[in-house]
Amino acid sequence: QLAEVEGELSASRAAAAEVGEAIAGRQREMGDAVDEHGTLSRGLTEARARCAELAREAERLRAAAAAVRVATPEDAAEDEQQDEGQRCRSRPAQLSDAAHEQRSVQAKLSLHRAHLLRLEKENKEL
Repeated sequence: QLAEVEGELSASRAAAAEVGEAIAGRQREMGDAVDEHGTLSRGLTEARARCAELAREAERLRAAAAAVRVATPEDAAEDEQQDEGQRCRSRPAQLSDAAHEQRSVQAKLSLHRAHLLRLEKENKEL
């Protein structure tokens, strides 16, 4: 009878060891899953930040393109005039060019200000 109890005790210990090994295996799997989740979460956070950065850059480029479109028709005509008669320009034409360039600089400056104000607002929200 004692041998029978010792046999059952031995079987129970073996089963307990198997259960312990299974638990340890599951814990390793869970640890690996947590590590993978952390890595993927960091990647996702970085991707979202990059996406927001690219959206801001796209908006800035759209504003710059709009400014260029506004200035381009006059600039194209001026470029043609410069190629044809650069040496023959009169003083009033040079003054007109300076005034146009001043307006262009002012337009670009206002776009940059708007961009900086938008960035400041975004920074305050963060």
